[in-house]
Amino acid sequence: MAKPIFILVTLFILVLGSTPCLFGQGYPDRAINLIISMAPGDGVDVVGRLLAEEMAKSLKVPIVPMNKPGAAGGVGTDMVVKAKNDGYTVLLTPSASIIYNKVLHPQDVNYDSFKDLTPLGLSTITPALIVARNDAPYKNFNEMMEYAKKNPGMVRCGTPGVGSVSDFDMEIIKTLAGVNITIVPFKGASPAITAVLGGHVDAVIAAIGPLISHVRS
Repeated sequence: MAKPIFILVTLFILVLGSTPCLFGQGYPDRAINLIISMAPGDGVDVVGRLLAEEMAKSLKVPIVPMNKPGAAGGVGTDMVVKAKNDGYTVLLTPSASIIYNKVLHPQDVNYDSFKDLTPLGLSTITPALIVARNDAPYKNFNEMMEYAKKNPGMVRCGTPGVGSVSDFDMEIIKTLAGVNITIVPFKGASPAITAVLGGHVDAVIAAIGPLISHVRS
C-alpha cells in the first residue's frame, strides 16, 4: 500500500470551450460532449463526471463525458480546438495542457490556448500528493530527499505523464532540493498509482483524488 509523505501543491483544473460563436436562443437543444483530457480514474476524470451530472441538471440536456488522455492533456485539448465551433464540445483539463505544454514542448503543441479556447470557469483546486510504498526506506519528505542525495537516480517516482502538473512539480523539487530522482511518466495517474502499488516504482506524485482511498486503506 502507498503511504503519504508530503502534500505538495495545488492542481488547477480548467473548463474551456472553443472560441466564441453566436448561439441560437434554443441552445442547448441536444447532448454536449465533455472532453476529459486525462485517463479514467484520474482526479480530472472524477471531477469531470461529477461536473457532467450537475451540468446536465442545469442545462436540461445530456452531458456525455469522453476520456481523451495523452500528452499531459494535450490530446484532448487539441481535439476540442479542432471540433466544430458550435458549443457542443467543451473541455475539462488540468492547467498543463493550457500553459505547461506550450512552454515546455512548443514544437508539439499545435494550438494557441489564448486564441483557440475560451475559458468558461475554474472548476477545481486540489492538492497534489507524493506517496511512497510502506516498505520504502524513508517515511517523510525530508528523509526521501536525503535518501535521493545519497543514492542518485535510485528513487523512481511515477507521474501522470510528461508535461503534466505533477511531472512539472517533481522537476521543481529536484531542482530546489538538488537531488537526482528518476521520473517515470505514465499515461495518467491511475497507471502510475498501480505501478507504485505493484512495486514497479518507489513513489508517485498525483492529485489527491485518485490516491486518497489507497492512503486510507
